[in-house]
Parts: sequence; C-alpha cells; structure tokens
Amino acid sequence: MSLVDRILEIPEVNPRRIVLPYPPSLNTYWRRVGSKVLISEKGREYTRSVALILITRNVKRLIGHLGVAIKAYMPDKRQRDVDNIQKVPIDAMEKAGLYDNDNQIKFIAVEASGVKRPRGEIIVYIWELEPERLE
Repeated sequence: MSLVDRILEIPEVNPRRIVLPYPPSLNTYWRRVGSKVLISEKGREYTRSVALILITRNVKRLIGHLGVAIKAYMPDKRQRDVDNIQKVPIDAMEKAGLYDNDNQIKFIAVEASGVKRPRGEIIVYIWELEPERLE
C-alpha cells in the first residue's frame, strides 16, 4: 500500500478527489519579461483547464488549514523531481478559487506513481484539517 493510500485511510481525513492534467514543468510555467516574472501562456492555459475542471465538477471552496496528497502519473519515462510536481497545480487551484491562498496548506505529500496514463495526470486529494491536529 502506498503512502498516499495510507494517509487516505486515516479517519479524520475526508478528502475531495480531483483529477487534473499533468502540469507543465516549472521551467515552462514561468517566463521573464524584463524584470518581471509572469505566468507563461502554457501556464495560463493550464490554470484555465484547472478552473474549468473545478467549475464543471462543482468543487466547493475550502477554508482554514488544508492537507494535500497527490498521486502523480507521469506522461513519459523521463526522470522528474517529485518535489517540483505540486507547485503548479497548487497555484492553479488557488487562482481558480478553490482556496484563498496556498499558505493554507499545512501538510503535503506527493507520490510519483509511474507511467500509467497516456498524457499523464495527477490525482489531488485535498481536505480541511482540524485545528487541534496542528498543535
């Protein structure tokens, strides 16, 4: 059983499950224009697709502290740093209005699950943390 599966078995964890496309790399998500750093067209396109998924699935806004567990299915066999996978979808979900600010996330786990999907995808499990769990 994977770590993410074990986390999801904890009784206090009652996550929402959101399937998202595999995110663009951080290198292609941002672009520099003079002294400014902006989200690239590829990044804006990804953010729009995340927003559309959340709207069509009627995913309700989350408040308070949050926990996130991500299973990432890679689009190909290239080596990737698992610690870079969560940044883009977490920012995109914030921009889509799922939560006010990604600083609400107090727990995160990311698991690379190999290549199973044709273009890759990530499955995001997100839940509100009970305040007493943070002490």
